[in-house]
Amino acid sequence: TNAPGSSSSESWADACKVIKCMPAGLSGAVRCGAALFREAGRGSYSCVVLEGDARADWIYALLRGHVPIRRPPTAKLGCRWYEPTSRLGLALKRWQRQLEAHGVDRYYVYASREIAAYSETFGIAERKFGFIPFHHTLNRSSPPIRDEGYVFAGGNYGRDYDLFFRSIEGLPYSVEVACTRPEALRGLTLPANVRVAGYSHEAYLEKMAGCRVSGVPLAEG
Repeated sequence: TNAPGSSSSESWADACKVIKCMPAGLSGAVRCGAALFREAGRGSYSCVVLEGDARADWIYALLRGHVPIRRPPTAKLGCRWYEPTSRLGLALKRWQRQLEAHGVDRYYVYASREIAAYSETFGIAERKFGFIPFHHTLNRSSPPIRDEGYVFAGGNYGRDYDLFFRSIEGLPYSVEVACTRPEALRGLTLPANVRVAGYSHEAYLEKMAGCRVSGVPLAEG
């Protein structure tokens, strides 16, 4: 596997051989994907689990699906896919996903509705998808819970910040929003009591642990 779970889970580290690589650019992704493909052919592995760099995953799946050399069954975790807004973008993404699907036996999603949605959008058979509940991410850090009086919300995708800002405007609370994606806030006016900032994973957890209330303003769909 190239999934990073070994850094926070002893059982994952014990069960897997982890191919660690931090690809820089496309050439690095090609090297990482090829290294995983070579390693998969050397040992008596039960399966390969992909959840590393997206391009390296794609290179591995492309090799497994189109190079006539036997490799173990392959599963891909962390499938959080977004539909391109343009017709050309969608056509290219469908082509990419379908090429990859030849080398992936099962995709695992964290929302059951994504099975039908991804199948229809990207042209991949529903039987290739499976659902697993989303895991928590507090293995490595458990900051102390406290009440510092502010409201907290965060997320770069799938958020309705317009509704959230209109809901909390004028309330007697300061509001901390963790977001590093400008598109999620484009065209919105920040109320006077709102501050937007980006945080590391550890700082994000600290900020969430210190709030009075944590809100999750999910977008529709």
